[in-house]
Amino acid sequence: MHAENIRVVETHLGKAAYSVRPYPVGSVIGEITGRVFNDNSGADDYTFEYDDQLLEPIAPFRFLNHSCAPNCYFEMLDIPATEDQPASRGLYLIAIDNVQPEQELTIDYNWPASHAIECRCEQPECRGWVVAEEELSLLM
Repeated sequence: MHAENIRVVETHLGKAAYSVRPYPVGSVIGEITGRVFNDNSGADDYTFEYDDQLLEPIAPFRFLNHSCAPNCYFEMLDIPATEDQPASRGLYLIAIDNVQPEQELTIDYNWPASHAIECRCEQPECRGWVVAEEELSLLM
């Protein structure tokens, strides 16, 4: 769903996902799909926890970078059945702000303090660390 409207480009921080078209606030940008598993044995840097499982997303959403002022977030959505497809539940990327064409799609990683790394998002609101805002005081 909508992955054709996202392109992956090389940046000074590595690969990043960029929007090809505009998305207004609240829009579903696309479904996050990939390998789902239950233990950490196959986890890599892109793996994250959701719905009591682990997900290793595939491109293009594999390349969503962190920002302390993100323009997107993840949400579990229940999709009702249609004539062509049964009901389903999935993880989707949703626009927090209006996203313009050629704008990088970013999320807040919300990492625990134990996994924090220096942040390079360059936003005015930058916390200085890739860490959940409520755990920032643990790093001071």
